[in-house]
Amino acid sequence: MNSRLPERSPPARTGRWRCRCNRTKFVVIAWRINSRLPERSPPARTGKNRSMRQNFTQLYVHLVWATWDRSPLITLDIQEPLYNVMVYECQQMGCHVIAIGGIEDHVHLLVGFPATVAIASLVQQIKGSSSHSVAYQIKPNTFFKWQGGYAALTVNSQDLNSVATYIQHQADHHHKQTHVLSWELP
Repeated sequence: MNSRLPERSPPARTGRWRCRCNRTKFVVIAWRINSRLPERSPPARTGKNRSMRQNFTQLYVHLVWATWDRSPLITLDIQEPLYNVMVYECQQMGCHVIAIGGIEDHVHLLVGFPATVAIASLVQQIKGSSSHSVAYQIKPNTFFKWQGGYAALTVNSQDLNSVATYIQHQADHHHKQTHVLSWELP
């Protein structure tokens, strides 16, 4: 008795099957009809080199997160070392920090990042390493913890200067109550 299944033939159309066989699956990749479609002409090249041979991205994000229960944990003695750790972690992930600032209960960070870096993994790395650095190196035996959430706001390249200026003057904005509510945590 022959246990082989009969081979399947393509439907009654003119054309041919292109397929890839996997041990358990038969996956149809494409069906090409014998009728000829008009061929597309290559795009016209004007100027020096009009083809795009590499990816180009300009991605900017404004990140905001707070300390645990909005407690004033970012004191002046740990602020600069804390920001240095954050900048270092961004650089390790291929990102560049445009601006960093904040007050005693939250941090703002404006970052340019490559398309290969997910925002969630960037924030996780920055928050985790900075919290660990404060608790074990910068100010050991002191409670320091970030809240679980964060805000990530995309920024247009034309708005970089205004957002960077806002971040660098965080203390003034909060003291004078001139902060932009859409750029702050609720």
